[in-house]
Amino acid sequence: MSNFAVFLRTSFILNLLLSRVFASTKIGTWERGFLSYWFIIDFANQNSAEENQNILDRFKTEIRKFLLPPKDEAIYIIQSETLGLVTVVADTPGNIDNEEGIRAACIKFPELKEFRNTHFRDWIFVGPSVLEEPRDDPFSFDFNKDEKGQKLSHGTSVTSKIVGENLGFAQKSEVVVVNIARGDSRGSDNVGNKQYLFLDGLVKVHDYVKKHGLSGQCVINMSLEFWMPALDLLESYDGFGAIYGPLIKFLLNNITDKLNCYVVVAAGNGEPSEPITANPPSFGGELNPKKFVVVAGHETESEQNYYQIADFVRISAPAEDIKCAKGYLVTEKHKNTYATVGGEFNTLSGTSFATPVVSALNASFISIGYSDPVDHLYAISETPLSGVVPGAPRLAFIGINTDQWPIEFRP
Repeated sequence: MSNFAVFLRTSFILNLLLSRVFASTKIGTWERGFLSYWFIIDFANQNSAEENQNILDRFKTEIRKFLLPPKDEAIYIIQSETLGLVTVVADTPGNIDNEEGIRAACIKFPELKEFRNTHFRDWIFVGPSVLEEPRDDPFSFDFNKDEKGQKLSHGTSVTSKIVGENLGFAQKSEVVVVNIARGDSRGSDNVGNKQYLFLDGLVKVHDYVKKHGLSGQCVINMSLEFWMPALDLLESYDGFGAIYGPLIKFLLNNITDKLNCYVVVAAGNGEPSEPITANPPSFGGELNPKKFVVVAGHETESEQNYYQIADFVRISAPAEDIKCAKGYLVTEKHKNTYATVGGEFNTLSGTSFATPVVSALNASFISIGYSDPVDHLYAISETPLSGVVPGAPRLAFIGINTDQWPIEFRP
């Protein structure tokens, strides 16, 4: 699931995560066991509203015989008043014989305690069919099946590092949750689902910020990443990548530079020497570094980076054995069914849990009036210990030395 989080009343944080945040709200669901086909509009072609409608009409005519009943509800359109038509997703039976027909039709179309004082401002649901019932996951991460709490509460854990009563770095922030958990979602391949759900989420984030006048106040946390699909989802792998990547970059550029928001993303959990090829972090060298921040993760004592770094990754935060709030399955009551630390907490590792710390610090700086919060964060960041790999990112620092802490909390 993803979630938006607005930090400190004068700043707004959108927090996109692949899991759920547990709170009182309706949870969307997806039909299971079907294939999806979808096309995206090439932003190089600025179509008029009439041209877009003609594209839709033609596509619907070609694809209708393959649609899953009820046919009138089997097409989901991603669009906005500002951006126009972006993507169309068609829900089709998974056992069709004529897959070539489908491809031909698509061708050329391009109440945790930790949150008891948190203000959940809004919930944004990605994709169609927001129903008054929980999702019937399993969520398709490669976690141990016996660790369902960790598997399904990634969003809860990340959000706790932003606004958690005990663990958060920006506790007065407002939170907008962007739900992009897939569950047993449309399509047999979860790669394709991730791609269009992430795209839909970005479009809805873009429009939400614009509609609610949050320019300059919003920090968007993305503790997630997506690789380009290693299969022929549409006309061709190359054709898909040539359109999808620039479209995501276009949206991120709009959100950062035109809407004046700050986007903070996880660098990824590969080895430090592994290139960053997933998006959105791979755009770190192409977008405005004052607004788009890629966060690495280090071990606290050694200050060694355990995860991916690159020239454009300039900041790191603790990412090993991080204390986070644990979540529950939506359908379960608050009971201690999973191994925890301190009863309500998990100890987790990865750049997903470094990223919200940097998001929260930026939100805090915005709330107290810094016009360039990212530059301020870099200015007060610390140099890693000697012996750390050359070129390692600087270490995020809150700006308060231990001798400034209350005496009872000093180490």
